[in-house]
Amino acid sequence: MSVWHEIVIECSEKVLRAFVAGYEVGLGHREGLVLGCDLDLEKESFTDRVRDLFEAGSHQIVFATSTVADRLAGTIRRDGEAAGVRLESVREVTGASFSFTVEAYSKDVAAVIRENLFDGLAEGVVFDDRKESEEFDPDARGAELYAPMHDYTFKASATLSGPLPSILEMHRRAADLDFVHAGPIHVNARELG
Repeated sequence: MSVWHEIVIECSEKVLRAFVAGYEVGLGHREGLVLGCDLDLEKESFTDRVRDLFEAGSHQIVFATSTVADRLAGTIRRDGEAAGVRLESVREVTGASFSFTVEAYSKDVAAVIRENLFDGLAEGVVFDDRKESEEFDPDARGAELYAPMHDYTFKASATLSGPLPSILEMHRRAADLDFVHAGPIHVNARELG
């Protein structure tokens, strides 16, 4: 799996989107860039100073493979000032994680959740604190979603950890599933050099 970098850029989201679009047009093809503003990132993933600036909207995060990050950082250093874009930092992403919880009331729904989140993990993803339980109550009346009691309940919680691209895939899967509540993505990164 390739090495990914976190690039912190001083600019607004609108300026970043325009700069990245122009960068990709100049290359003649789309690069594999992921904008932090398009992700549900945990605020604690950044240093306090960068987090405060990020919340103020003056800094943006881009994730990219090391090759793409090096090219983009070079382009920003060379041409960014004219576009109102300044490179703040580049760090190597060492991993990512997120937690999720599940509470579902159908065996069929539980099977879909297990298939997408428990059985088919993306490359390099591992579980931390995995918990699952099934409760059967044949005396419960009503299988409707808002019934006070259900004859079947599936509960689960876990934290998934692994390489950034794989965690992004697993987070997308979790967010697409009903009855799954995915927390924000925590990104671990270290200074280069």
